[in-house]
Amino acid sequence: MKGLRLKMNVGKDIDAEMTVDFDQSVEALGDSAKAVVIDALTAADLNDPAIESWNFKASGKTIVGMGKSDLEAVRRLVAVLSPGDFGPGGQQATQTPPEKGSPITASESAAPAPSPAAASQAYYRAVCKTLDQMGAKSSPTQSGAWLHAQARMIQQLPAVGVDPMLLEWGDSISGAFNKAAQTLVVGQQNAQVAAQGVQSPTGYSESQSGTQGGAVTDTPESRAAFRNAQQQRRQAAQQQRAAAGDQALSILNEAMASRGKVRVLMVQKYNVEFKNP
Repeated sequence: MKGLRLKMNVGKDIDAEMTVDFDQSVEALGDSAKAVVIDALTAADLNDPAIESWNFKASGKTIVGMGKSDLEAVRRLVAVLSPGDFGPGGQQATQTPPEKGSPITASESAAPAPSPAAASQAYYRAVCKTLDQMGAKSSPTQSGAWLHAQARMIQQLPAVGVDPMLLEWGDSISGAFNKAAQTLVVGQQNAQVAAQGVQSPTGYSESQSGTQGGAVTDTPESRAAFRNAQQQRRQAAQQQRAAAGDQALSILNEAMASRGKVRVLMVQKYNVEFKNP
């Protein structure tokens, strides 16, 4: 994958179009184009659950995906795809003060900074909104992608004038999201390994399509053995997913519990209310 472009047409609905460029022809992918894009984005830590419901088509060296989106999905995608505070050539962007005698005045060179109380309130509300949006997704992979995108969004919130204690708290929430996301991803991988560790009954073999082939002697006993092996695979995979889910939930609950303490400290320090969104 060489590059990626994202376009949003906002009207009554939000119509999204993603163009992914590759260094060689991808036309032969056919119906597999969507799976290839999702795998590539996942490997690059850029996948988002919203993308998995889009339609994709391969043509030449390009794959184009189109689908509906919503405001929260836009926020996640922008956060995930943002290059961060880097300028041309990959160099970190820095502000250079005007030279002495420059005609640029102080009011022209920078906008007035918000008060520490107002900046801290806005930052607190933004992080709390992310915490309140947590919920179960359709799969551990989608949950991990959502958590990672939210962590990136928190890392890119405006920090000018924000209380250092709040910034440290936001960083801890972001770290918890990333840790929980990684836990879910590893749990999904462990689930696949556990399922593959359950052997097929004697007389069965994997077919080229990836499904179980018939037994050498197809009897009620052999069919029952096959169904039992399938059930064991599902149970083994589910146990791994459940363990990873419990661990991730513990990480997130600990992060949630820190909100009340931070709110009390901020109210006491600035003597203004810090409300949830």
